[in-house]
Formats: sequence, C-alpha cells, structure tokens
Amino acid sequence: MSHSFDFETHPLIILEDDEDDRHIYENILREIAPYLQLRFFSRGEDLLSALESRSLQPFLIISEVHLGGMTGMELRRKLDEDEEIRTKAIPFVFFSHPIFKRELEEAYHLTIQGFFEKSPDLTAFQKQLDSVIRYWTDCLHPNRSDVK
Repeated sequence: MSHSFDFETHPLIILEDDEDDRHIYENILREIAPYLQLRFFSRGEDLLSALESRSLQPFLIISEVHLGGMTGMELRRKLDEDEEIRTKAIPFVFFSHPIFKRELEEAYHLTIQGFFEKSPDLTAFQKQLDSVIRYWTDCLHPNRSDVK
C-alpha cells in the first residue's frame, strides 16, 4: 500500500490505561501497519494537554472508554468543545470492553467516528484494528496534508 500522507508527523494515538492492552495494540499494529508512528497515553488529561498545546496532530485517536481519571467520553466532550481542535477533524474511535448501551448512546451524541467492542480473541481484534486503520488511511479529511 502506498501512502502520500505523512504518518511520521501524524501519529496514531492510543489512549489506554491497561499496560497489557497497550502491548497488544503495539504488537498488532507493528504487524498490520508498520508505517504508523504510535503514541500511547494512559491518561485522558495528558492527551488533552498535548492536543491543546497544538504540538500534536494525530492521524487517528483510538480511545478506551473506561479510564482512571478523565474517561474517554469526558475527553471526547472536551475535544468537541474546543473549536480549534474540532476543526482539525481528527478521527476519534472508541475500542472498549465491556460495552454498555447507555455509553454507546452517549458516545454517538458526541462527534465520534466509531465504537467497537474489543474482541477477546486476538485474531478478531487484529481484524477490527486492521479495518479501522485501512479505512482511515484511505479516507480523506480536511486535515490531511496530502489533500491540495
């Protein structure tokens, strides 16, 4: 697959506070998308600060819903409230387990681009991640530097 988008300056952000899950993400993503630069955050507050500082321009954010401190849902709400961040059109996808209907409904009242239940089966989880990465790699959006 050929990419004209600069993935070195636009990392894939994973917001996940479980160390084992971070290792699973890293191992799967190194296999299916070695061209991506990965940045991990374990706290929503730290990711929010990095985005507010304007020093971070992600290709995609994948977030857990259930986090200590600021939840993924609270982070998404704060990002929606920030006009400058919102206009960057950073794709935001939840991967979480377990899933509760009230969270699913709340998430879709925010501007998210997907909500997936993390499969406990590694092969199925890899397929989920692969489909999301392929979609956002091919999808055009306003913040892509390769769109003239």
